[in-house]
Amino acid sequence: MSDVTKSPRYLEMYVILDKGLYNYLGSDKDVITQKIVQILGFVNSMFTPLNMTIVLSSLEFWTDNNKISTTGEADEILQRFLQWKESYLVLRPHDVAYLFAYRDHPNYVGATFAGRICLRNYAGGVALYQRAVTLETFSVIIAQLLGLSLGIAYDDSRDCQCSGYTCIMHTKAVHSNGVKAFSSCSIRDFKSFMKHRGGDCLSNRPYLNLSYKRVSVCGNRIVERGEQCDCGSAKECAKDKCCTNKCRFKPRAKCGTGLCCQYCKVRCIFRIIRCLTQFLNFGETLFTP
Repeated sequence: MSDVTKSPRYLEMYVILDKGLYNYLGSDKDVITQKIVQILGFVNSMFTPLNMTIVLSSLEFWTDNNKISTTGEADEILQRFLQWKESYLVLRPHDVAYLFAYRDHPNYVGATFAGRICLRNYAGGVALYQRAVTLETFSVIIAQLLGLSLGIAYDDSRDCQCSGYTCIMHTKAVHSNGVKAFSSCSIRDFKSFMKHRGGDCLSNRPYLNLSYKRVSVCGNRIVERGEQCDCGSAKECAKDKCCTNKCRFKPRAKCGTGLCCQYCKVRCIFRIIRCLTQFLNFGETLFTP
């Protein structure tokens, strides 16, 4: 396609769900995790022609209270989120952090900073999940926001062609069915962005790293060194079928959460090789090591 797409790129994404979306999706961590994995699966299928893989480095749920106010427009939430991120995610490995928040009828579906994916103070986004939206539609919103962060502009006012039914960076793509693909304009934008070294942080191949120095804290819903699982508060752990409030598996439990875990047993619903690949490529918050 183009020289810039010959080298593989990896975007490590830290995803947080606000309390509103957590409740709207059913308040079941395993089910919601499956949905987020499915959403990012859709996103990855769209980014494959650019030879880019979106890796979910961590997944966090705000189950009790939101850490920031999620009122106002998406750009206002983004400013608060980036300020919070600088204080609280500094030790969490990621290239970009996203807050998925629920909103019945938002004026705008998301916000991010265009062309600043590798500038840590700006590497973030807010995506608003609307009532009755499908996972596929929401994945298009995520793909568009990530595209903007990668220096890819909207196609609406340009003469662009793509192989899909709808070009991803056209605003009507959110409301269209069928296969979507990046347009000739998008590929040109991406080439220019990478040529000017805007995406230098995307060249490193990510790996599951449990060794970076940090004190493990049982009860923060993050599986850290020395923990088998982490179900959160005592109240949350009382409802958890797999994990105790000591961050250890309950009797006969073999895993806690994730695509490879079902009824506290390691069981893959897809092919085993795919399960193991995801077990290795996703962050420790999502899958039990």
